[in-house]
Amino acid sequence: VATRALGVVGRWAFGFLGLSRLDLRHATGNVASCRVAVKGGFVLTRLLSEPSWVEEEGTEEFHLHTLTPGGTP
Repeated sequence: VATRALGVVGRWAFGFLGLSRLDLRHATGNVASCRVAVKGGFVLTRLLSEPSWVEEEGTEEFHLHTLTPGGTP
């Protein structure tokens, strides 16, 4: 369901809003979100490291995925 919903949002964003790119970010440990992004046509473009919202936890890492109109499933 999540992959299908992501495809619908992508087609809408490109077709109706005229966007040229969509970015999706998720925690590196969230394997399910990574799988949904890849199945939805998003390409893993970079690894992000940001300060944690909880100060004593250091930094958190995220995957940044990108989708362009040609990548819409």
